[in-house]
Amino acid sequence: MEYVLYDGSHLVMAGDFTANHVIGDGRSMLHMAHNSTLKVVNEVTSHVHIYEGADLFMETLNEVVFISYVYVNGFLTLAVPEEQNITLTSPARMTIESLGMPHLRTPRLTVGTNTSLNVINDELLFDLNTEDIIIEGNFSVSGNITIHGLRSFTVGTLGKATLNPTMSEMYLGSEIDIRGIVTLGRHVNIVQPCTQFLIELGQLSWPATEDIITIECDIVNINGPFSPGTVSFGSGVQHFTVGANGVFTMTADGPIIAESVAVSGTMNVNNLVDFRATNGTDPRIATFVINYPSGLLELNKLDLPKQENGVTLNDTDSTLHVSSLTIDKTFTADVLSLGDGADDISVNRFGVWTFTPSGEYRVDTFYSNGTITASAPVTFRGYATDKIREVFFEYGARVTLDNLAQSSKAWTGVSTLPVHEFKLYGDLFAGKLTNHIDPSEGWDRLDMNLNGSMYFLPEGDFLIDYMYVNGHFESYGAINMSSADTELLIHIDTRGKMKFDSLISANWESESKVVAGSIQMESGSNWVSGNTNWVVTTFDISGVLTSHPYSDTQIVYLTINSGGNVDFTRPNTIKGFDFTIASGGLMQMFYGKQPDDATQGCEATRLLYKTVTIAGTARAGSMYIGHLGDDVQFCKTVVISGTLDVSGGGYLYDQGPGE
Repeated sequence: MEYVLYDGSHLVMAGDFTANHVIGDGRSMLHMAHNSTLKVVNEVTSHVHIYEGADLFMETLNEVVFISYVYVNGFLTLAVPEEQNITLTSPARMTIESLGMPHLRTPRLTVGTNTSLNVINDELLFDLNTEDIIIEGNFSVSGNITIHGLRSFTVGTLGKATLNPTMSEMYLGSEIDIRGIVTLGRHVNIVQPCTQFLIELGQLSWPATEDIITIECDIVNINGPFSPGTVSFGSGVQHFTVGANGVFTMTADGPIIAESVAVSGTMNVNNLVDFRATNGTDPRIATFVINYPSGLLELNKLDLPKQENGVTLNDTDSTLHVSSLTIDKTFTADVLSLGDGADDISVNRFGVWTFTPSGEYRVDTFYSNGTITASAPVTFRGYATDKIREVFFEYGARVTLDNLAQSSKAWTGVSTLPVHEFKLYGDLFAGKLTNHIDPSEGWDRLDMNLNGSMYFLPEGDFLIDYMYVNGHFESYGAINMSSADTELLIHIDTRGKMKFDSLISANWESESKVVAGSIQMESGSNWVSGNTNWVVTTFDISGVLTSHPYSDTQIVYLTINSGGNVDFTRPNTIKGFDFTIASGGLMQMFYGKQPDDATQGCEATRLLYKTVTIAGTARAGSMYIGHLGDDVQFCKTVVISGTLDVSGGGYLYDQGPGE
């Protein structure tokens, strides 16, 4: 038997009938009168109105498809509900408003594009028993709903679901994929077993609640707006991602637990929070990435305390347990601890990391060509060893410690930065800094390239084995520079600039000290050392050195090459083995300056060397060349083929006797 309705006709059935097909033209309507039954073997394509007590009985066809308007006041029955799927395809519209049909069982429910399924059950609980829900159209339930047996919940790009779960424990399945709009009248927990929880350019929302919401799943990807409230990560997440279009705002209850974290959109955590891995033996998250171009992670946004199980904790910081931290955009952390430490930290070109440090920051490799701003001093340490294995601040890096005190120079404390290998091609504003752990563990090596710069106030000795400067090295105060267990080697290249006690421009009083095996200054280099005590084996100068020493200068082999320019701005005793000013070289020793007592003339600068060779120019207010005075080393050779100038007594031309 086949029923064909066309041309806007209406067919009223009162009784029990069976049909292979009920075919309509999109304008015709089948009316099933009260208490009637229609068994359909295959399909129904006409509009159907099932009145109260009537039953549309679908026989054993596995896929029950509706393409028309179906209004259910009675019953829609599947012959084998465990095996028959229900699918609405365009332009189907199904409305279920039936006191006698409070439940529906089907393995898969599909609400296709340009279709709708509306359940009007203001007075009843609607029970949906299904394994898979696919919503590409509009699915709404006006009253309470409970869903049983769900395996997957999918809302497509054009899909819209409006549901009111009867309880928060309603399980949405192991695979949740929301690309449309889902509005729930009550929050739900995302719990295991859960393979993936995706908000992919979709929206999931529910009313504000004081309850704690659980989110635990293998994969969580928030790539749309999602503000669930207070969230516990339960047993944890394997891979947690906030996509480029995601805006995830939450208050954390307990730690955020994940094996990997990637933030490409916006993630706001309203309170202090811990991040850690699911692994109990190593709490560190394997990879933690904030991605360019729109990644933003902000912790303690609303300045709220840390909590767990609803109880406020007394902790004063957030803690990031992480093995590898990569910041390609913005990480605003407020007060942050790194727990036991990290293997590596990278703040890349567009990365901006702002934080107030808490505890020691342990890391093995530390890289940046972005912006790092610590509002207070930082104590760095190595993770596998006591010292950081490598620090590389590349061109473009701007690293600032104790940032709030940088303008006033009223430092709030001391940062500590012990390093094996330090490559500095960017800018480091370190504040007050200790560069060693103990008297034997300073920096092995500093390589400061062309655009590198370092500004700091040393606290304690500045211990280093090798130093290459082709950038700008500036100590705000006096500095005691040496190597702990070898001879310090310093190479200042053609663009290298060094300043000691730089907040004073003349008449330095605090004394710096340099103890080195070898110092080499290339042509174009410049060093303003202030009051420095020099203890150097070999000093080879082709650049410009300005010094104001009070203590005796001990340079065993001092060579001023052609183009080299040395200016000692006060009288001094300079002693060693070999003193050489090559042709084209210049050394001035309190030359052309007024002495403290203009009536007595200049105090002599004393050159106490075994050999003195002046092929260039030596100028002094007053000079004495002689032996060391230890009855061992005597001045044996003085060769002057250049100029030795002590004219004018070293001060005003018409005053003083000179010497």
